[in-house]
Amino acid sequence: MKPSLRATTTVLALLLLASCVPPQPFSSRVNGELFFSADNGARVDVMPADCLVSGDACPSAIMLSLYPEEWNVASLTWTADGATAAVTSADQPNDHLALLTPPSRQLHRFASLATISQVVWSLDGKQLAVSGVAERGQKNTATAEAQIRDSTIYLYSAAGKELGNLTEALSGIKSDVAWLSPDQLLFQNFYSEQDCDLYVLTISNGALAPWTESSLCHASPAIAQDAAQVAFVRDGNLYLANADGSSAAMILDLPADIDEPAWSPDGQWIAFDEVEPAAVAVVHPDGTGYQPVADNMHNAGFAPLTGEALLVTTASHPQGSGSFTASWYVTTIPDGQPGAVTIPGIPPDQMPLNIAWRPPKQ
Repeated sequence: MKPSLRATTTVLALLLLASCVPPQPFSSRVNGELFFSADNGARVDVMPADCLVSGDACPSAIMLSLYPEEWNVASLTWTADGATAAVTSADQPNDHLALLTPPSRQLHRFASLATISQVVWSLDGKQLAVSGVAERGQKNTATAEAQIRDSTIYLYSAAGKELGNLTEALSGIKSDVAWLSPDQLLFQNFYSEQDCDLYVLTISNGALAPWTESSLCHASPAIAQDAAQVAFVRDGNLYLANADGSSAAMILDLPADIDEPAWSPDGQWIAFDEVEPAAVAVVHPDGTGYQPVADNMHNAGFAPLTGEALLVTTASHPQGSGSFTASWYVTTIPDGQPGAVTIPGIPPDQMPLNIAWRPPKQ
C-alpha cells in the first residue's frame, strides 16, 4: 500500500524541521556548564564543568550561536536554578540586556542603557537588579568623550519588564549590588572619597537607608548563602556583620588591603583579594584559618556547587588597545593547589575575561 500524499508531505516537513534545529548542548550535568563569549562576543561557547571538579581533561567547547548574531556578547548571569541567563552585550553607542532560556538560542532583548555595570538576579530568580547609566552626559570639551552621569539601579521582572528606577533620588555611582532578601537590596554608593557607604533599599516601599554608620568607606558587600551575614571591606580590612548591619566587627587585618570578598556555598570560607602585591587568600568567617591561595591572581568567586568549596581565580594578560585575555584556575579549598583550566583549541593564556558557571539543574 502506497503512503498517501498527505502522509508523505507530513514526514518531509518533519524531517526538514528536524534538520533546521541546531544540536542542543544544554544538559543537566552534575556540575553545571561553563559559558563564555568567543570571537569578540560574536558567539558563545559552552562546555560541561565536570572536568574542573574531577581534574580530568576538559572536552572541546561547543559553539553556541545565539540570535541575533550581531550582538557583541560580554557576559552571562544565571539564575540560581540555572534556568535563565541575563545576557549583557554591546552595540554602540549602548549596552543591552537580553534573556536566554535554554534550550532556545534566541536572545530576547528587553533593555538598553548607556552603560551596564552589574546584573544580579534575586534569590528566587523572579527579579533582576541592574546597575547602570541610562544615558551619557555632555561631551568633555578636552577629551571629546561623553561624561558618564550618576548611575542608578533598575528593577526588572524575570520576563524583562521594567519595574522601576530604584535609586533615582540618590546621587553617586552604585556598585556591589546584592540581594539581602526578595524585598531588599544592599549596595555601595560612591559619591566621594568621604562619602562611599553601603545602603539598604526596601523595594516594596522604596525606603532607602544607610546600612552601617557613616565613618570610613564601606565597600564590596558579600552576602552569605543563608543571607544571615555579610562580609564587607572597610578601610582595607575585612569585616563581618549581621544582615541588618548590626554587630559589625573586623575579622582580618593584613599588611595589604583586602578587596572583593566572596562566600563559599557552605558558608565555611570567605575568599578575597589582597591588593599590592596582588594575591588571593581565604579565611573562616570567625577570622581563623587564614590561608594564601595564589599570587598575582584575582578571586572570581566560588563555583555554584553544593558541598564543594571550589574557588575560581584568574590572571589577566594585556593584549594592547585596552583589551585583555585571562588564564583561569580552580582550587579546592582548603588543601588544593591552583589547577589551570585548559580547553582544547584555546591557549591557556587566551581565555576570555568572563566565564559564566551555569549552576546544575535542580
